[in-house]
Amino acid sequence: LLGMIGWERVPALVMDEQDLAHLMRALPGGLSCELLELIPNERLRELVRDRRDWAELEPLLETREREYLLGVLEVDADAE
Repeated sequence: LLGMIGWERVPALVMDEQDLAHLMRALPGGLSCELLELIPNERLRELVRDRRDWAELEPLLETREREYLLGVLEVDADAE
């Protein structure tokens, strides 16, 4: 399906952190990281706006995805 849609169009389909989580779960780990790299950092920050959004997304992430997003979002996972 992604081949038919085209990778370049996939980021436009992501409307919120749940869309992002579902897409990432549907892809193997390596491809989900490629997807994250296609989405501009500013857009990722819009999708994951606050700790509540992060709390919904974080349990669905694999380690590499979590590390990548934490770097982009500049979030300390241990901060209160």
